[in-house]
Amino acid sequence: MPQAWEIELDGTRHRVELGAWGVISEEPRTFLVDGVKHSLGGWLVLGPRAATFDLAGRVGVVTMRWVKPGFRTNLRRAFGSGWRHLPGTVAAYLVGGAGVGGGVFGAGAAGSILKWVIYELLVDGESRGSWVLTSVGGSLRSSLLVEPGGPLPEPDWLEWPTPRPLKAR
Repeated sequence: MPQAWEIELDGTRHRVELGAWGVISEEPRTFLVDGVKHSLGGWLVLGPRAATFDLAGRVGVVTMRWVKPGFRTNLRRAFGSGWRHLPGTVAAYLVGGAGVGGGVFGAGAAGSILKWVIYELLVDGESRGSWVLTSVGGSLRSSLLVEPGGPLPEPDWLEWPTPRPLKAR
């Protein structure tokens, strides 16, 4: 299923679609606007990426950012599925660092490392929703369109998109 936004502006339908899940990179770095290709940059990424484009005379922006569960959250994932993933999770953080969720080398060391790649579309500053792609060990597991204002993954949210447990006061 393609990850795309269908937008109607002034009676005309427009389509903004994420590029294919990459072979070299872990997530799409390109998107199409009514069939015209745009880029979010190369494979070396250090922070959120944004690309601005014209959409029927309006300003469109696609932003790509990553959310990686924190070290404790990944440990809870490892313990929750038994001891099987724990060594790989710990090794990933030791090799790649907790701050980057295991880093490039860590992702290869542990197939259990989870991350979400969030693509948000803005048209004239108004959100049109976000596609959230879930990656485990570099492989796409799922994608979900979140309506504007809907809950997006956070580093301490173990089982997103299931409802977040209430925090004890």
